[in-house]
Amino acid sequence: MFDVPSPVPQVREVDTPQAGRTGLRHFLDAAISRARNHSSMLAVLCLEIDRRVAAGASADEIDQRLRRCARRSDFVAQTEPQAWMIVAEFMDGPYAAHRLAHRILDSLEQPDADGHACARDSTSIGIATASGHELEAEHLLQRATEALRRARDGSRRLVDAGTPI
Repeated sequence: MFDVPSPVPQVREVDTPQAGRTGLRHFLDAAISRARNHSSMLAVLCLEIDRRVAAGASADEIDQRLRRCARRSDFVAQTEPQAWMIVAEFMDGPYAAHRLAHRILDSLEQPDADGHACARDSTSIGIATASGHELEAEHLLQRATEALRRARDGSRRLVDAGTPI
């Protein structure tokens, strides 16, 4: 195998989605470089929570749940008021990204402090994975966003960019 470099400290973005998008782009560029150097797979997960549910659950609570599901080396950023992106490095394969997505959905199903389910049924997740020559930031982000759009519009909670329409 290869030695996985020590995890990059996860950046806790300031309070704005703009800061999340900026941090995401910097982390993604560095992650692509690491993935190329180690011939490993990278995954981008794009999540969106229905506005009605997101208004009931705090963004901080959702953010904390996402971070508990992700590995320490993964980057989690809120990019819009109801949207988050996760960059997961050194994935064992596409199914590792699916396992992460299912952990997220299971976490969001758990009740909050008031006993209400957080957001599982109203969460859509798009997944894009890449390795080798497919490792391009814009391409990964576009594929993850398109998969999210297909999940949201097709009444499916989870769509992989590699899944046919």
